[in-house]
Amino acid sequence: GKADAVTESFHDLTPHPWAGLPVDIKLIATDGVGQRGESAVMRFKLPERTFLHPVARAIIAARKQLTENPSRNKSTVFNALEDIAWKQDQYDNDIVVFMALTAAGRRLLHDKSEHALSTVQQLLWETALRIEDGTLSLAEQELRAAQDRLMEALADPNATDEEINQRIQEVRDALEEFLQALAER
Repeated sequence: GKADAVTESFHDLTPHPWAGLPVDIKLIATDGVGQRGESAVMRFKLPERTFLHPVARAIIAARKQLTENPSRNKSTVFNALEDIAWKQDQYDNDIVVFMALTAAGRRLLHDKSEHALSTVQQLLWETALRIEDGTLSLAEQELRAAQDRLMEALADPNATDEEINQRIQEVRDALEEFLQALAER
């Protein structure tokens, strides 16, 4: 007999090198005995993350150019990365960003291995995230952790008033740090 199976799956495709580009997608399911079912081909644009920082946007634009046509756009992307790298004042003179961009560019030109392209794409993604989120991501993580500690203290019947007040102060401090990071962004 025929049985219908329904399942849901979530995959964040925004870090994918093809994010923002049109793709053809076909779903293929294989059951336990090896029978396959296929959907029709659907064409749509992969979702992409919106970057607000102009340098992060420029890095992602170069990454997308590289994905669209690696062999044709290699030197264009290399020049773009060099140009971005040497304008350190536009990304707070972050030495890690400078080193990542120059390393990515050099690897593009000189590394002939099959993994070079995917390594460069990953490095560019992580560099754009560092510029975009920077201290904000860290401050947000600390705020969440402080909130969790407060909730644990509130749920603990043995927690003292002093301990709870200390946790409340930690949340206030973390919130202040988060708002400061948000303001700097």
